[in-house]
This record gives sequence, structure tokens and C-alpha cells, in this order.
Amino acid sequence: MAKLNTEMGGHFGRSYYQAAVDSYGFLIREYPTSRYVQDAMLRAAQLQKAQLGDSAAATKSFRISRKKFPRSTHKRECRKRWRNWR
Repeated sequence: MAKLNTEMGGHFGRSYYQAAVDSYGFLIREYPTSRYVQDAMLRAAQLQKAQLGDSAAATKSFRISRKKFPRSTHKRECRKRWRNWR
């Protein structure tokens, strides 16, 4: 659902990007042990920064992800993106 909303955001506007972030948030909250949680956290942070312009929320999402998944396969990508945004 989140990926579809992200694609629709490119065509129909910002509200779809927020819907995508909300969908990722639902996955993170309701299915915390899912193998997709790490990816959802990263994608939500990317949308918050790049599409919604919310640097504070994106930074918070990255910090939570780093804390929750210190050995994440996304660790290097998160660190690189976070540095570029500061």
C-alpha cells in the first residue's frame, strides 16, 4: 500500500506521500517483528525528508531505526543519508 501511495504522490500530490508514511507507520506499530520493519523505517524517513520536507521527523526516524536495529543491513545507507541531510 505504501509503495502505491508513494507512486501516486508523484502524480497526484503530497497527501499521498503522507499516506505512504502513515502506511509504513502502521506496519512498524502493528507488526514490529516483521522482516519488513527495517525497510519501512528507512523508506518512511526518506519520504519525510525528500517529499514532505520534514527534516525533524526524518532525523527522528533514522535515529530510532539505528537504535532499534544496530546491525541492520541498511545501517550504511541510513548513516550516509542522515549525514547528507544535516
